Amino acid sequence: DHPMIVKLLGNFVEDHRAYLVLEMVKGESLKRHVERTGPLSSDSIISIAGEVLTLLSYLHGLSPPLVHRDISPDNLMYYGDKDIKLIDFNVAREMESGATRTVVGKHNYMAPEQFKGRANPQSDLYSLGATLYFLKTAKEPLALCQSKLPADCLNEPKDISLDLLIRALTELDLEKRAPDSAGALQIIQEV
Repeated sequence: DHPMIVKLLGNFVEDHRAYLVLEMVKGESLKRHVERTGPLSSDSIISIAGEVLTLLSYLHGLSPPLVHRDISPDNLMYYGDKDIKLIDFNVAREMESGATRTVVGKHNYMAPEQFKGRANPQSDLYSLGATLYFLKTAKEPLALCQSKLPADCLNEPKDISLDLLIRALTELDLEKRAPDSAGALQIIQEV
């Protein structure tokens, strides 16, 4: 129950199939928005990052933590001036200590540990970093790589700060990656 999560309104069964009724979000995915209008400004991206990190802090703070496992520009709906809603909880899972899960998600946005079936809250941070890279470049991030903005995207001080955030979120080594949403939010506050 969070204002940035699409609401489940009901469910029903028809012809032996189960259906969910979800809140209608009038807008478009961030992927479609970038494809239509081009890369976003660093200010807009940092604002979006702050909103999504606040949401991830909520999800990861649940007991047990809820890991979305599919954060990507396709699953972030953009509506209004700058409002964001997270959709598609089909592959979200509650964390269970030591449990191995199936590999799910979009490959270009998946953290290395998620490829091994061991998604954790930091995996969502990696996916967010890859998403931020897409929002700035309008190009898919490389799978299983630390994302960093190309030189032609580093024109202003905010661009350099955004690049540092993207690098911190997409660090391949869990020990070096931003430890949690609060740590990533702290990076944004320094921007």
